[in-house]
Amino acid sequence: MNALILTIIRFGFLALLWVFIGFVITLLRRDLLRPAAASTAGATRPVKPVAPKAEKNARNRASRKSGPGRITILDGLLAGTVITLTGQEVLFGRAAECSVVLNDDYVSNHHCVVKLIDSTWVLHDLGSTNGTWINRTRVTATVPLKVGLVFSVGRVSMRVDT
Repeated sequence: MNALILTIIRFGFLALLWVFIGFVITLLRRDLLRPAAASTAGATRPVKPVAPKAEKNARNRASRKSGPGRITILDGLLAGTVITLTGQEVLFGRAAECSVVLNDDYVSNHHCVVKLIDSTWVLHDLGSTNGTWINRTRVTATVPLKVGLVFSVGRVSMRVDT
């Protein structure tokens, strides 16, 4: 083989190796610089009410009538955690500003949201990379939540309870 071609291949391999090392360092740096709230996997943060008090009370009454009252996390680091549906939306994701922080590589920063629309709790995927799933079916539209429904966010399964 020509010495020039062999030298070019060597430098190409060396450049590829440095790109890989840079990628690994970037990932490690991002994980190390993540705020403590995100790494405590699942610390929920109270959401400030945006609606007036009368409207908030009406939403709470409507949410109790419609059935679902909480979401139970079935697996992952937060297995057994119960999220109470209080009339305010619950944002699931990896970012620190999410209501429920899921420390899972398959969860997007802002993955999905559970919110109250017209006195019905609904699940809405926020364009996540790996999707939100209900019974092996990817959620592509807003889906009403029913008691007993199990949905998956990344590798974490959750059940809707009363």
